[in-house]
Amino acid sequence: MATDTWGGVVTTQIILVYGAFGTTLVAVGYQIPRAALRREAFALLEMIAPLAGTSPSTLRAELEEREKVERHLGLQTGLMTELQAGIVILSPVLAAATTLLIPTG
Repeated sequence: MATDTWGGVVTTQIILVYGAFGTTLVAVGYQIPRAALRREAFALLEMIAPLAGTSPSTLRAELEEREKVERHLGLQTGLMTELQAGIVILSPVLAAATTLLIPTG
C-alpha cells in the first residue's frame, strides 16, 4: 500500500486527488466535442425526419421514423449510459486506485 508521506501529506491522498483531477479533465475533454456532435445530429434529425403531419396517423408514422433515425444517430443514449465513454472518463481514477495496491519498497 502507498501510505508513505510526501511533504507531510499522505501519498494515498495525493494519488486519489490526481486521479480525480485527471478524470475531471478527461470528462470535460470528452463532453465538449460530444455536445457539438449531438447538436449537429439533432439538426440532421430535423432535416431527415421533420414533424409536419397534422393528422394523428401521419404524426404517429413520422414519430416512428424519427425514433428510428434517432437510434441510428445515437441520440437516445446519455453520457453515463455510454459504456466506452464511462470507462475512458473513469480511467484516471481507476489507474490511481490501482497504484494504491502496488506495494512500496
